[in-house]
Amino acid sequence: MSTRPQGSDNIVPDLKTVSEKRPFVVVAEDMKESRDSLCQILEPYYNVAGFDNGRDACEYLQEHVNDVSCLILDLLMPIMDGFQVLEKMGENGMIREIPVIITTETGSQNEIRALHMGADSFVAKPYNDELMLHQVQKTIEEREFWKARREFECQKCALYEKVYRDELTGLYNRYGLKEAVKQLPRDTQFAVMILDIDNMEQLNAASGRATGDLVIRSVAQALGRVTRSRDIIARIGGDDFMILLCGMSDPVIALGKGRQICATLASSTINGTDIHTRCTAGIALGNAAESYEEYSGRADTALYAAMKEGHSSCAIYGGERQKIRLIKPDLLHRSQMDHCPNFFKTNGTGIVM
Repeated sequence: MSTRPQGSDNIVPDLKTVSEKRPFVVVAEDMKESRDSLCQILEPYYNVAGFDNGRDACEYLQEHVNDVSCLILDLLMPIMDGFQVLEKMGENGMIREIPVIITTETGSQNEIRALHMGADSFVAKPYNDELMLHQVQKTIEEREFWKARREFECQKCALYEKVYRDELTGLYNRYGLKEAVKQLPRDTQFAVMILDIDNMEQLNAASGRATGDLVIRSVAQALGRVTRSRDIIARIGGDDFMILLCGMSDPVIALGKGRQICATLASSTINGTDIHTRCTAGIALGNAAESYEEYSGRADTALYAAMKEGHSSCAIYGGERQKIRLIKPDLLHRSQMDHCPNFFKTNGTGIVM
């Protein structure tokens, strides 16, 4: 059921009585004869609201943006013309939600301008009943298709986040890291760093799980600050993190970066506490063509070697056949890397055994 507000030619449906099953179409047309003709064409199939100027139509759209399925818009109107309506809809985002069919007698330049401003299609005057109904149905169906597709993509993104993201930190989990590596070019080289937070079990036992979670989140945030946007960070276990430093293939630079990260964590306190986070790290070199098991296995081997030397140390994997022995700082040069032993270790002050 539609009513005309007192002193107005606008046709506004009673929202209490409209059919919820039928799409809602708004007509903005200043010529009464054309507006009434459009409403008569549409009302057997749609709920219709009609307005004789752009301002009233725009205000109505803002109030009912989630209810309206289509806007039929005349370009030349008083108070606010069709171009101003399109501009307003673009500013507040309605153009993304409500498809627009423009009606005009003024020629192709205005039609092209309106289409560039976000209108979906146009119908020329005078109206052909069958053509108008076909265009409205097609426009609504197309917009519903893309709306459903956007919702599907959003759901897929939400599912992706659930599957590939760590709930506590928002970082990738192990599966997310693997998926991120798959997106890299196969010739991408990187340094792999596995960090294990020292004394985490004792902290949980002494201060409670909530404090432990706070530490985990704080470490995740700190890792985000000391890495680059192209690097990949993941929480792969309870207190274990993995960082892929993309494009890094020099073991000396990789070890220096590991030392920097460990030192940064050790020098900062957890928000609201006096807790300093120390960690032990294992580093290895890898590339995107390898499996996760290959590059993470080498970093794991380095991590276990570092753990044998005590907490808060860092080791880099050198090769399968080489043995662990002391390497002093003045020996750690790129020209000598081929002769270096299996692991180099740093405690944040220098390279030690």
